[in-house]
Amino acid sequence: MSVFRLTRWMTLGIMLWFSGCQNQPSHQTNFSTSEKQVTAEQGMITWRYWSDSTFEYAKQEDKPVLLHLTNTWSHWCRVMESTTYTDPTITAFVQQNFIAVNVDSDRYPDVNRRYNMGGYPSTIFLTPTGEILAGGTYYPPTQMLRELQRIAQSYERDKDAIYDKIPEYRAKRTQMRRKFQSSFGNFDETVMEETFKLIRSEFDLVNGGFGDQPKFTQPYVLRFLLAYYDRTKNVQAIKMLRQTLDAMADGGIHDHLGGGFHRYCSGRDWILPEFEKLGRHNAQMLRVYGDAGELLHDERYRSVAEGVVRYLGMTLSRRNMPGFYSSQAADRNDRDNGEYYTWRRGEAAAVLLPEEMRAVELYFDIQNRGEMPDVPNRNVLYIASPYEEIAKTLNIDVQTVSQQVLSAATKLLDARLQREAPPVDSTLFVETNARLISAYQRAGDILERPDCTAFAQATLDFVLDAAFDEANGVRHTVLTSGNCTQIPQFTDHVYLLRAVLDVAQSTEGRERKRYLTIAKRIAEEMERRFRKTNYGGYVDIQPPQHAIGELRYPEKDMIDNAEAAMALVDLSRLSDDATYKLRAERALHAFGGRYLEAEQLNMTAAYALAVMYFLDGTN
Repeated sequence: MSVFRLTRWMTLGIMLWFSGCQNQPSHQTNFSTSEKQVTAEQGMITWRYWSDSTFEYAKQEDKPVLLHLTNTWSHWCRVMESTTYTDPTITAFVQQNFIAVNVDSDRYPDVNRRYNMGGYPSTIFLTPTGEILAGGTYYPPTQMLRELQRIAQSYERDKDAIYDKIPEYRAKRTQMRRKFQSSFGNFDETVMEETFKLIRSEFDLVNGGFGDQPKFTQPYVLRFLLAYYDRTKNVQAIKMLRQTLDAMADGGIHDHLGGGFHRYCSGRDWILPEFEKLGRHNAQMLRVYGDAGELLHDERYRSVAEGVVRYLGMTLSRRNMPGFYSSQAADRNDRDNGEYYTWRRGEAAAVLLPEEMRAVELYFDIQNRGEMPDVPNRNVLYIASPYEEIAKTLNIDVQTVSQQVLSAATKLLDARLQREAPPVDSTLFVETNARLISAYQRAGDILERPDCTAFAQATLDFVLDAAFDEANGVRHTVLTSGNCTQIPQFTDHVYLLRAVLDVAQSTEGRERKRYLTIAKRIAEEMERRFRKTNYGGYVDIQPPQHAIGELRYPEKDMIDNAEAAMALVDLSRLSDDATYKLRAERALHAFGGRYLEAEQLNMTAAYALAVMYFLDGTN
């Protein structure tokens, strides 16, 4: 069960005291991660850290908390910062009536997990003790002012009743948590079959992918289908997989010039993306396309994987030093919605030969009117016509079309590199680095890229040296980097364990022994810090003694537990120690009763993939 669903339900319980407050329509936001003041013509907002001292201050001032949950890469975060939060009336009202807290979702994944209202930015109103009063996502200035006024008035009028209600709220929250965490169940082959039925029911027969819009890549669904096909040779599985992989590779979600993938598409047809690129997401896409290229002997999928490596190497790696950066923003500022990646027809024609332009305007559908709703003459590049169809239209041979398109793409990329690129968040997060270590290690084997293998191992050694010790466990960032959570995160431990095991399997002798020793230490840290016998699986955090608000309640993440189970199966095999397999089994039992009720199909698929991995590793 997603924490978002649980938290929102309980929000409505508190909000009975607030007449008319509702969640707002979902759009998307971006703030810096430091405590700062945003100045405006007639006022300022003092943004504070998420900290004990901030909430103590809110209690002393007896003011509700305005939580702005943001990140460094989302377009709508930038928009809200530069419009709503610089409006003089809003800044003055917030400063007088609220304690404003700015939280970066990547730096505080535990806060994000509990308070996210379904998108970025998330705008949440809290009591001074951290309970949710109301919330939404993106608020334009007029709507935000109305909501601020309503919350402030309701809090002032009903605060006594609200505080009287908090013990009941906490009791219900604990009861709900126990109910949703009590999902123990057995697992067997039927998990794969039931998951396959669910995937098939949500498959988009027209566009590929799963569900309606917005369209996310859902990498665990794709990995499950690939593994399920390899296991069963089910024709429907490979058909759904290929249609989705081809649609994404052809679509605007794929960067056809620079390589890599944007985060998601707003429509069902994979054409119009939100342009941010995340390191952890591209790690998963590298794994999906690399594995598909190897298993299906498909050179096109291998080429897509090569493109992801090219993007990561050029943009999100430290190149001459080990380590991967976190993400690249969608755009340069709030007024630039995809300008770096999109093209006016005249811009493309200015850098291409006439025959090249004729080919790519058919191949990429570059027209006078494009796909960007706010700037209609800008084109998102996506593959609209195959070479064979273009060859017939232009009355030339296919090889000539291929040469013209490849030449044009090279020139367009060269021209794009002259533009100011969206900024990169240079924070070195452990989870992102660990995911990319695993992806690079696998790419090195599949794509025959020893440079990827070497960079993966160098980065792993760097991360282990800088971010892991037995006294503190795994830290959230590799290097000290501004304000971020100080609570150890299960996510960081499990993906670092996965990375250590992936590199260990490519080494021999002393090196393998060294990595396996480290893997065992991380596994013990996971057991000590995150295993709670009354929860079944691993929880995401061990709440500190005086945790704020929703951080009092540990949560189980289905995907992270699935990854832990697969890693523990490998550790059991490599170390010849059945103890780790038993731990994997317990993690899977923890979700056996509710895996089909997960909010996201990707979660169910991750669980089923881990069950398959466990059963095949046991048989």
